[in-house]
Amino acid sequence: MKRSAWIIIGLIGSAALCLAADGYGQRSDPALPVPTVAAAADTSTVTLGDPITYTVTMNIPAGIEIEPEKPLSSGVEGFRIRDVKDNQRPDRAGNRVRTVTYILAGFELGKQTIPEYRIRYRAAGAADGQWTSLATKPVEITVTSVIADEKKAALQPLRPRLWIWPKWSGWLLIAALAIAAAAVLWLKRRRQIQQVALVPAAEPAYVIALRELESLAQAHLPEQGLIEEFFERLSGCVRRYLENRFQLRAPWMSTEEFMEAAKASPSLNGQQKNSLKAFLVLSDLVKFARYGSSPKEADEAFSAARNFVEQTKDAPADPGNGAA
Repeated sequence: MKRSAWIIIGLIGSAALCLAADGYGQRSDPALPVPTVAAAADTSTVTLGDPITYTVTMNIPAGIEIEPEKPLSSGVEGFRIRDVKDNQRPDRAGNRVRTVTYILAGFELGKQTIPEYRIRYRAAGAADGQWTSLATKPVEITVTSVIADEKKAALQPLRPRLWIWPKWSGWLLIAALAIAAAAVLWLKRRRQIQQVALVPAAEPAYVIALRELESLAQAHLPEQGLIEEFFERLSGCVRRYLENRFQLRAPWMSTEEFMEAAKASPSLNGQQKNSLKAFLVLSDLVKFARYGSSPKEADEAFSAARNFVEQTKDAPADPGNGAA
């Protein structure tokens, strides 16, 4: 009888041990898969104001949720955020790939640093789960000035562009159109002369621009510390000259809009467009970003503006000087 009791007690103990072991196995949590995050820029060196594409790529395993812990903001020192795009897609393994793309612009010269991008993750659906942090490495960008290289290059006179038509039929068509256009213009011009014979010719655009530049020089604004007012008046003079001379609506455009319009103008060569871009970007920096320009830079900008007017005053003819 005692032996049977001991056997029963042993069976009960074994069952209890099995249940305890089974319960312990259920309480153990498997290791969570770890996501990855990386950041990179499309270039390491840009000129002042040019766009930079900064991309953050996150590979997120199934069953994991993430959220940005320290995203970039409009307060990134040395940079301005122009646009942000956030895309997410699945991969072949059932995981997710999230890509956040920033379009930045650097407005401070020298070596600048885009700070680390931080995220945190935990098991999906675990409302009380503990977060774990990850971070990318900082990215260094060198911002250079477009003025420095342009100081060494002198403006060259404009050269006419030659177009070659591959077929004689094309030349004949062009000749016919040119003769018809010349006839229409001649008739129109003849009527204008007959109707307004005594109207004095308007001043050429370069004469107006040089007079405004001379007035600005006589004001001696840089010597008085009025650098911002000097660049605002100098920029306005150049923009009005561009409108009167090349029919570009420069006074009503931002610098970026004007440079897009200037690209299509056959009257400006590539070097002159780059010089204008450098001049206008520097003017914008002084007016909007409080860039500490010196009187020496103001004098160089004034000389560049005057040289540009002198180099472009002769060819092609001004639209307002009475040329047909």
